[in-house]
Amino acid sequence: MNSIDIIPIGAKVLINRSGQDAVEAQPIEAQVVSVMIEGIFDVQYRCVWWNDRTRVSEWIESCELVVDENTSRTKLGFISAGHEGADP
Repeated sequence: MNSIDIIPIGAKVLINRSGQDAVEAQPIEAQVVSVMIEGIFDVQYRCVWWNDRTRVSEWIESCELVVDENTSRTKLGFISAGHEGADP
């Protein structure tokens, strides 16, 4: 069985975009509201945060996120077709 560890919905994260200009380089405090899995190594998270009075929502790649050390990741497992024990 293949599995991946994901950041759970509701988790508080820091968005760290190191490739941007100095103003944007400050980490952004955000919250995960959904998860998109496009492949075993391609997971993105919809994160929301406030920028003054504007609520921002964007899909963020997992490599841009820093998770608090007290946040437990959630393990998702996948059974591929033809695998022993899979439903027909």
